[in-house]
Amino acid sequence: MTAQIDAPCADAPPAAPVAAGGAISSPLLARVIDALVAEEFGRIRGRTVGPAEWTRWTAATRLDEDAAGDAPCPALGADSLARLEIIARVNQFFHLHETGAEDYLVVRPTLGDWRDIVAASLRLRAERITFLTGGSTGAPKPITHALADLVEEARGHRAILGAAGGGRVIALAPPQHIYGFLWGGLAPDLRGVETLDGRAWGPARAASEAREGDVVIATPFLWDLMLRSGARFRPGVTGVTSTAPAPEALWTALAEAGLGRLVEIYGSSETGGLGWRDEAGAPFAPLPHLACDGAEIRRRRDGARLAPPDRIDWRGDGCFAPAGRLDGAVQVGGVNVSTERVRAHLLRHPGVADCAVRLGGAGAGARLKAFVVPASGAAAGSPVQSLVQSLEAHCAALPAPERPARFAFGPGLPLNAMGKPTDWN
Repeated sequence: MTAQIDAPCADAPPAAPVAAGGAISSPLLARVIDALVAEEFGRIRGRTVGPAEWTRWTAATRLDEDAAGDAPCPALGADSLARLEIIARVNQFFHLHETGAEDYLVVRPTLGDWRDIVAASLRLRAERITFLTGGSTGAPKPITHALADLVEEARGHRAILGAAGGGRVIALAPPQHIYGFLWGGLAPDLRGVETLDGRAWGPARAASEAREGDVVIATPFLWDLMLRSGARFRPGVTGVTSTAPAPEALWTALAEAGLGRLVEIYGSSETGGLGWRDEAGAPFAPLPHLACDGAEIRRRRDGARLAPPDRIDWRGDGCFAPAGRLDGAVQVGGVNVSTERVRAHLLRHPGVADCAVRLGGAGAGARLKAFVVPASGAAAGSPVQSLVQSLEAHCAALPAPERPARFAFGPGLPLNAMGKPTDWN
């Protein structure tokens, strides 16, 4: 059952500071850099760079026009502008410009070079990390966190995990995003435990690999994939989930599959983790590095107020429950998605006169659906399937979570008896 974790005694000595270059280990550094390169290249090229590619990268992998041979990398060719965009993202994440190290990324061509350059920069100065939001209301926004705040949060994970805090971590969440960085990287590094990178594994392998005392870091979408793949857990395995609400059915199914304990983390890219619970439907208790007075959440270290992304139902015991997002976004595969943004994209298609976009279904596997009113003559003389194919091609420019999985069509948008927009089957 979720319980409050007391703050350290006021007279207790402060935790020993982490050296600038020591908070981020070499393996975590390599995982983050590779993930940033893959993500940014995918954004530039409009396609996903998956495990089939990045698992083949080594320290010798080149990121220039000479890339070839035994060290495959994204085919940048002579596209120096694309390479500069990737350099800009790596620089932005690690704040290399604060030491002047970003220039070396231009002249040093291999991933091994980049890891060495970033590591050297962090040894000189490691004060801030900049993540990107999921872009629920437009382009992804950079969010900068003080490394000291991230370290403080990560140190508190041990108190939440209890005895499991000394076990291995199997990380399935992407390390370049704040949840995966904290729970699948920084925290296990600070605890001195082994981290297994499971992002390239099949859905059920994490369950089969996990042994007593291990902690699996995933999202509701990934947990659901594991269950659908027949995952069974050995006794004593702990799971952590975040980025989207975990439906009660998911808690039940994971318990039936043998998972010993599930910990749900509530927070955002802007705030980091805010609350935790280990019981479905229970209110969230503030993370150990935070204090909640029943009206707001503050960091204990400096008293800074953190604003949750949701309306909050405050409880008298210092716990809280989210009561709906403030920005109206929905969650698809652990990503915040703006249905209005997707609707605006669909309306730019010449065959669409009007449309509505909603989350289709419930649970971790829910995807967007769209109801389309075809423009006059758009479907005349051709099957609706032609318009579906055209809309799917039009939506290929969107990130995968924003692409509607199903289209419905009609002469007007669905309305209820009161003339207000309603759902459709």
